[in-house]
Amino acid sequence: MGELGLEDFPRTLQEIAELIGVPATRELVRVWGGSFLPVMAGLPEHHPIVRAIGRPACVALAEHFGAERPYLPRAWRGLLRQRNNRLRALYDQGGVTVDALARQEGLSCRMVTIILGQPDAPSYPTLDFGE
Repeated sequence: MGELGLEDFPRTLQEIAELIGVPATRELVRVWGGSFLPVMAGLPEHHPIVRAIGRPACVALAEHFGAERPYLPRAWRGLLRQRNNRLRALYDQGGVTVDALARQEGLSCRMVTIILGQPDAPSYPTLDFGE
């Protein structure tokens, strides 16, 4: 499955990934996706976003967005498709069991077996920006 580029994603995620990088953007979506970003300036160290992406990334977002509170898409379907495609690829390479995949992903063996029996999903936007 070919990887997608930044241009395949919602503009907000493109902007954020360009500012803080893909791994931090992925983590930001994991902890805060589906919500409006808070004003980033002055977030305390214990705030979930600061703990997830670090103070330097928060500063970069604060400088870029200021008092604006952009909506951060969850990208849930894309992440799910990406995970399922990755599980099938790992299993197809050999050397990994259904049980190991289930434990690795926090899924039941039955769910992994169902996923493995499905065809790869088409390339829709996910948070794997070609890394």
